[in-house]
Amino acid sequence: MDLSFTHLPDGVIEISVGRSDGLFTMAMNDSVSSRAPRGSATPGLSTYWIDRVEAAAQSAREHRSAEPFASGNVTYLRLDGDEVIAAFDFDPAEIDAESMPMESFLRALREWRGRVIEA
Repeated sequence: MDLSFTHLPDGVIEISVGRSDGLFTMAMNDSVSSRAPRGSATPGLSTYWIDRVEAAAQSAREHRSAEPFASGNVTYLRLDGDEVIAAFDFDPAEIDAESMPMESFLRALREWRGRVIEA
């Protein structure tokens, strides 16, 4: 799995998973984020959403849930067996969906988390 990270001018760190214009890249930045939650006492970079999505993905795996465990403005992430599916909200048949193994997804989150902590 090819990962890269971009530091935006506002300080946010975005992740690219495979293709920079791919659905997984869009879904990760839409549904996860390295921004602090709205109303946070310490705005700026935060691992809050990364940690929350990692815990939700682990819980979905434990409960064998195929329901979305993270969603953004137009995307969601869910499990299908041992695969994480990235899909658009407006594509109920998931025709344009992409998938990756759960372990690869978790490694990507952990590397992203490390980049946020380093910054």
